[in-house]
Amino acid sequence: MENWTEEELEAYEESGWSGQVVCGLKMDNKTILSPLAEMFPDVLEDKDEIAPSQLSCSNIAESEPQRVLTNRMAAMSVAPYVNQLLAEGTISSHMTFFHSKEGYMKSQ
Repeated sequence: MENWTEEELEAYEESGWSGQVVCGLKMDNKTILSPLAEMFPDVLEDKDEIAPSQLSCSNIAESEPQRVLTNRMAAMSVAPYVNQLLAEGTISSHMTFFHSKEGYMKSQ
């Protein structure tokens, strides 16, 4: 984190806390619930300018931080979808947004 501007450091400290789960559904060749890439088309864009093999693990971690709490919250966001599908064969939400630092999830 040496040589970072104050703005870069602030952005780093605030990054990696939020995420979303999207449950797409297609039946009989008809899209019932749009998949992730349809909801967020930029997810398919490759923003990497340097091949991953050219970066050290510490540089990757600095540029794209992973937070254990965020990863766990992502797993907890997926759990109700899986449980409902297996237990009842239904889907009641299309998307769930979460923020692990603030501690909230919102499904729609």
